[in-house]
Amino acid sequence: MKTKRCFRRSAALFSVLFILCAGVLFAEAGKGVSPSSGMYEEIEDYLFRRLGELRVPGAALVVVEGDEIAHFAGFGKVGRGGEAPGLATPFVIESLTKSFTALAVMQLVDVGKVELDAPVQRYLPWFDLADPAAAAKITVRMLVNQTSGFNQILGMIGLADLETSWADAREVHEQALAGFMPSRQPGEAYEYSNINFNLLGLIIEAVTGESYGAYIENNVFTPLGMNHSYTDQAEARQNGLAEGHTFLFGLPKALPDLPLPEASLASGQLISCPGDMARYMMAHVNGGEYAGGRILSPAGMEELFHPAVKAGAMGVDMGQYAMGWFVEESQGSLRIWHDGFGPDFFSYMVLFPEEKRGMLLLVNANHMFVNFPLLEVCEAATDMLAGQRVEEASPGGLAKVTPVFLLIPLAQILGILYFARRYRKRPVPYSKRALGILLAGLPHILLILAAAGLLISGMTAFSLLFLPDITLVLLVCGGVSVVWFILRTWLIFRASGRAS
Repeated sequence: MKTKRCFRRSAALFSVLFILCAGVLFAEAGKGVSPSSGMYEEIEDYLFRRLGELRVPGAALVVVEGDEIAHFAGFGKVGRGGEAPGLATPFVIESLTKSFTALAVMQLVDVGKVELDAPVQRYLPWFDLADPAAAAKITVRMLVNQTSGFNQILGMIGLADLETSWADAREVHEQALAGFMPSRQPGEAYEYSNINFNLLGLIIEAVTGESYGAYIENNVFTPLGMNHSYTDQAEARQNGLAEGHTFLFGLPKALPDLPLPEASLASGQLISCPGDMARYMMAHVNGGEYAGGRILSPAGMEELFHPAVKAGAMGVDMGQYAMGWFVEESQGSLRIWHDGFGPDFFSYMVLFPEEKRGMLLLVNANHMFVNFPLLEVCEAATDMLAGQRVEEASPGGLAKVTPVFLLIPLAQILGILYFARRYRKRPVPYSKRALGILLAGLPHILLILAAAGLLISGMTAFSLLFLPDITLVLLVCGGVSVVWFILRTWLIFRASGRAS
């Protein structure tokens, strides 16, 4: 199961950038951990030791039971002053935002403003695709269940748009979708895409007459007393937003001024803190109630968590998808969970509604290759929370591979120096021209193809954010290879011409 969860949701993302990935997962079996009276302390110890091995700068763990916080712990530092995270420290919660958007949609269903099976065009008349018939078939339910036919790449590209505000989201999405052909028929199958939830955010605005951010603040944050949660990054920074980090060849690098892709606000850019998210989890494990108030009807909560479609990617079983949540049955225990993946933040939340228990982990760092072991660690902690025995495997996997990519420019430089040295002493004879070009030039050809594939895919900006070190290596080395391959070929032909 550990390997399975590691590839969930990120499996499709990994496939898009397969030309960048040249590693294998490592696992080192160790002693087991079993639940005890100090289970939460064991979970804390396990998580923070593993996060330390991954060189994560800071993290916050909170566990709720019923209507109270059962455990909280802060790890490392989240600010330039070296302060540890507290219950009121804001983090970008990334795709945990989807559960807020789904909750808002169900609130509007409760009051009759939205119908799940109504076409999207009823609420967004401008909504259209390259296939008008397909556009007319897409319903609100398909958006919230991720079965609209929009692919993952379309949503990923938007995460690299750091200049467009949410106020311009309609225009951006209208232009992006006008020429888009769905990868499959609406309602046919699950495929995770941020576009679905961005459109839901625009539907919320259309039926309420207020901005998405204002609606969330008035109808979710305020009723739950989430006073340290934000829809605006600037306001969050004024109130102690944790400093995000990426990783460069395994070492954390602060990104204090990285803006959010605001046009994707409704799919992954809300900001909250451990204490506020604890209240949010309590409301969910208590059937929509918190502190005597209700944020959603019992029927709405049941629909929110109802498994709607089998989720999977690249043949990997991901359980089922509900509304902004993955739903799984593991050893007789119902788990409702979601993770959040950003260039500089990671989040993970799991609910055990039958036990009225929930757990949240917020991390102020991420990287595409680090995301895999982070998911693995969270799965192990979830097993511990369920009272299951887990193996203390040292995480790392793909994260351990990244320093290996430094060998590429090193080998490239050494190869160029070696050729130059040989060429000065004895130019390559004509008879070995073809063999020399093909064999010695093969590594350069592979680098050129890798860089060209990345540029053609349209994912360059995304890769520079989520995989900066390896992307830069491939782009720079690919460019050097283009110049060197042309120069080297010319030198060989010139030397061969002289010899003949």
